Amino acid sequence: METKQVEWFSEIMKSTETKSKAEIPDHLKLRLDAIPNEYGVYSFVFPIRTVYMAVASFTLLITINMLAIRNNNQQNKKETYLDSEYFSYLNQL
Repeated sequence: METKQVEWFSEIMKSTETKSKAEIPDHLKLRLDAIPNEYGVYSFVFPIRTVYMAVASFTLLITINMLAIRNNNQQNKKETYLDSEYFSYLNQL
């Protein structure tokens, strides 16, 4: 039983030795070589000044939003105080 397996394995291994690699046609090699020239890799670097300006803009935007929210909350508190003061006579009922 083992001899048949060994023979089969050796036949398979011998068949791979006789195989040759397929040759690539010249026109295909030329096309493959031309690809890096046709489609170059481009990199874009932002100037550091632009980055600083963007960070400053976002910081200013967040600060203005926080001040607007705080101002709005203070106005709401004043309005509720005025409303409760105006209707304070209802507390006696």
